[in-house]
Amino acid sequence: MKFSKNEIFTIPNILTYIRIVCVPFFIWIILDKSIPNNIYIAFGIFIFASITDLVDGFIARHYHLISDIGKVADPIADKLLQVSTLLCLTILGKIHWGFPVVFFIKETYMVLGGSVIVKLFKSDYVLQSNIFGKFATCLNSLGIVLGFFAKEGNMAYDIAVNVILTCGAVFAVVTAVIYTVQFFKFRKREITEKRLKFAVDSDNQKNEEIVLQAQVEENVVNEVAVENADINDADLCKEEKSGDTLSSDTSVCDGDKQV
Repeated sequence: MKFSKNEIFTIPNILTYIRIVCVPFFIWIILDKSIPNNIYIAFGIFIFASITDLVDGFIARHYHLISDIGKVADPIADKLLQVSTLLCLTILGKIHWGFPVVFFIKETYMVLGGSVIVKLFKSDYVLQSNIFGKFATCLNSLGIVLGFFAKEGNMAYDIAVNVILTCGAVFAVVTAVIYTVQFFKFRKREITEKRLKFAVDSDNQKNEEIVLQAQVEENVVNEVAVENADINDADLCKEEKSGDTLSSDTSVCDGDKQV
């Protein structure tokens, strides 16, 4: 994949770069308890970065500014923001450590799975978003937002956050399973189509070989017939010269009929 210089500084890509730059500042502020109201400042950075994600996608689609570098940088920026937020909230004890683990495993599986599909299987399979994946994204995002204010003495609130994140984790696992099943079904159909195509090509090749063999045999027969005719003409010519069979007005040796 080659990146054009004109694509580097488009507005959607600049917003993506800003989102990436926000990540280290977010980590520093949310973990530094010496900063007054650090949770709220970090929450503001998170919301700002999330808005840039929505805006750059809208601008790229609406103004036809989708680029190769954007296709690579945008998901990287999203994962960096989500993973860093989940890890920081876990370090602060606001959410259970199992949620970032499930998220990390799922995303790693999807990325590595996509690489294996492209490189190992050389398949044309494209991941299609489904309702479970959308639910997982919405629930995880909501759980992360609410997680900023968890563990502040409201047990019902904390339970709600854990329930939302748990549902998001379940939907994430289900999404990964669905993608896996879809891929194997697609791969099976792809292999079947390739085998049918190979069979058709083989039949066509066999037919061509049969036609070619028939032509070769026909040519051999014609050559033999010509050789036999030449031999017969030579024998008749000899007999004519000896005066045994042919008269002088029908000379085979001369090759022309005498009038």
